[in-house]
Amino acid sequence: MMKLGHIQSTLASSNLDNLMNQIKLFNSKNSEIKVSLVGTLATKYGDEAVAMALAAAQKSAPSKSIADQFRELRNE
Repeated sequence: MMKLGHIQSTLASSNLDNLMNQIKLFNSKNSEIKVSLVGTLATKYGDEAVAMALAAAQKSAPSKSIADQFRELRNE
């Protein structure tokens, strides 16, 4: 399992992609228990820290499509 550091580094694109892939793999192997990316992050960092980090990441995203991805995560 991937080790999570500071939330800002976890939200960096390659780290986020790796975490999303691990969650998809977990969910594909576990039909009764499903986890979400935001839920996983909230368990590690807390709801408020995740909300603030996603908002900051959305504002500083290098493109509209990446900002949209962070907005979708915030709405999850």
